[in-house]
Amino acid sequence: MPEISLTDFVNFVTRSGSPKLTKVRQIRNREEYDPIRDFWKELREGLVRYHAGSGEDKQDLDALVDATLEARQDHYREAIKGYKRFLGRKSVQWFEPPRITWYEGDLGIRINPELGLIINGVPTVIKVHFKSRQLTKRRIECILLLMEDALRPHCQEHDRFAVLDCWTGKLFHSDQPRWKIRPYLIGEARAFSTMWTELARMERAALEAKWGRPELTLHAPPA
Repeated sequence: MPEISLTDFVNFVTRSGSPKLTKVRQIRNREEYDPIRDFWKELREGLVRYHAGSGEDKQDLDALVDATLEARQDHYREAIKGYKRFLGRKSVQWFEPPRITWYEGDLGIRINPELGLIINGVPTVIKVHFKSRQLTKRRIECILLLMEDALRPHCQEHDRFAVLDCWTGKLFHSDQPRWKIRPYLIGEARAFSTMWTELARMERAALEAKWGRPELTLHAPPA
């Protein structure tokens, strides 16, 4: 059973019907990680460097646009514009956010917030949504609850968990996580595991059928 990203799991949870199976199949067939194909890599790592460094001049963020491939620059430019709106005139200090793998059975889900920022005196652990696709309430609730469930034991009581929409600059957090949906998320994790296992079984059966065909059977040469 694999370890998958928080984003992959939430993408699975927020689908309905057969698209869930399609998502599991996509994850199973995905090629190994290649930094070249990681669209938001330069921005994700650049935000960490910015805050871990001086983090004083917001114009320094503009250099991240030139650091990426030309085809990505318009997206980076808009995301950075939204990120600057989020920063505004806030007092912000960096800290290393906790990261952990949350397990349900054999399925591991990597809870990996990108940023740890003390915002106007409040330590805030932030999962950043980089894509232009609008964040839905359902996605936000799932992410916040999984962060609360997995990371709270590694944080202080008053630390805050949040999701940042990088394009709009909006920060979403809740002082009252929706614990009522935890059984639902556990059920979804088990459903993911079941689909993964069944796909693996079908793949093995297909291979056995292929190599077991009479025309592929090797025979000894005649004497």
